[in-house]
Amino acid sequence: MICEDDPLQQDWLTCRLSDEGHCVQMTEQGDRALTAWQSGRPWDFVITDYLFIPDAKIKNGLDLVREIRLVDRDQLLILQTGESDLVLPPYVTLLRKPYTFQRLVRAMKGMQSIKPFPCSDP
Repeated sequence: MICEDDPLQQDWLTCRLSDEGHCVQMTEQGDRALTAWQSGRPWDFVITDYLFIPDAKIKNGLDLVREIRLVDRDQLLILQTGESDLVLPPYVTLLRKPYTFQRLVRAMKGMQSIKPFPCSDP
């Protein structure tokens, strides 16, 4: 699942991850992302931008990952941002923008080695 409000970044992530065989659910607002996460669990990964279209409850990516973590301590979380001084909780993997797709894949694989999970497809 991805929360991103930039259409170019949405398309890039969706195309690249789909090409690698991942099923992608895209949202662009915080509250919608939390609702999508709740209704679609379990997700292999949640990738969220730090800044996106804010909602009533979820104003940014940190709010989103904190809310998810309250419900599921095992959810794998990636936060992408161009902010240089952002401090993240230790349970979130940081990707500084701009990044390559290979860097995203390495981050995802590294997280899987820490917490293995069953594959969706045989």
